[in-house]
Amino acid sequence: MRPVNRTRIAAVFLAASFGLHGGAGQASAAKPKVSIKDAAVTEPQEELDTVDAVFRVTLSKKSDDIVKVSYDTGSGSAGPGDYDPESGRVKIKAGEKSAKVKITVNGDEEVEVVEEFGVSLYEPKGAKIDDGSATGTITDSD
Repeated sequence: MRPVNRTRIAAVFLAASFGLHGGAGQASAAKPKVSIKDAAVTEPQEELDTVDAVFRVTLSKKSDDIVKVSYDTGSGSAGPGDYDPESGRVKIKAGEKSAKVKITVNGDEEVEVVEEFGVSLYEPKGAKIDDGSATGTITDSD
């Protein structure tokens, strides 16, 4: 009978406990989930004035890596003259949980109802999309 190598047994147990070698008690290596929150602004009264609708892009947990996700705007009841359609890529730095997407809302002198447009997330890198759509609400100031 071969002698028991207690050092090897202890090393295997510790590796399993800390998620090494795929053992029980494995630390979660799951990617964080990324979401985008709604934003609301009051439309500027003057035609040449602008205001930013700020959408917060958040992670479910901090990541040791940079997380990137693409975004695109889409018209709802608000048209391209009410806001500046935009697409781009937002980056959340390693160790952080959020970043901002700013969409410019244009002022006008017309009396209007509440208008809305959308922002959608796609093509995440380093995360999975949880809630990938948000609504930008523009309240009329006139």
